[in-house]
Amino acid sequence: PYTAMQMAMQVADAVKDKGIVGVHVKVRAPGGNKQRSPGPGAQAAIRALARAGLRIGRIEDATPIPHDGTKPAGGKRGRRVQSLKFELLQLEEDRIQYLLSGATAAFSNGIRRACMSEVPVLAIDESGLYDNTSVLFDEQIGLRLGEVPLQAEDLSIFSQPEECQCGGTGCPGCRVEFMLSSEGPGTVYSRDIQFTDPGVKPAFDKIPIVILGEGEKLVIEGYATKHVGKEHSKWQAGT
Repeated sequence: PYTAMQMAMQVADAVKDKGIVGVHVKVRAPGGNKQRSPGPGAQAAIRALARAGLRIGRIEDATPIPHDGTKPAGGKRGRRVQSLKFELLQLEEDRIQYLLSGATAAFSNGIRRACMSEVPVLAIDESGLYDNTSVLFDEQIGLRLGEVPLQAEDLSIFSQPEECQCGGTGCPGCRVEFMLSSEGPGTVYSRDIQFTDPGVKPAFDKIPIVILGEGEKLVIEGYATKHVGKEHSKWQAGT
């Protein structure tokens, strides 16, 4: 850009000596099978002409456009398309294992991320702590409850709040309530969360929530809702 600017200033001095006060500018890139956009020196040269006192009337792109000719040497020869093959290796209640061939790692990762963010699941949405004398703050207890994975015998009976007939105000069709009440000494586990719907329960029973000492107590009420992982990580269907 500096060289182009210096050359433009010399041109401006030369044309002003001849009494020319305005110019039309034509910008030309290599064109053809080569680069079709001018380099950074083009803008610098135009600015230098304007700063020199010349009036810029019209700026035209004079880059040649090829209408026929040989292809440029090298370049991509096209992607080799392979047939996509899917083989199911293992299907259990809490895991799936498959073999995917003929696909890139990015495509496979896209399937994994779609499963995590688009598959709806239940998770504890809101909780109210009526009594908490443990060593953990209320916010930490609420965070741990939200990360407890839940499973339902029939998830289809629940609707997402925004799609429910109640309009998201809360009803048995879009939320399931729970109760947790425990006294120390001892450890509070995920199995201690009791839902009003017997078909809903934690996916794993022995997830520790908090350790209660002698005389400490924890009483929580709340509800779980059905959402997808892109709303919050606690609704991710897997890892």
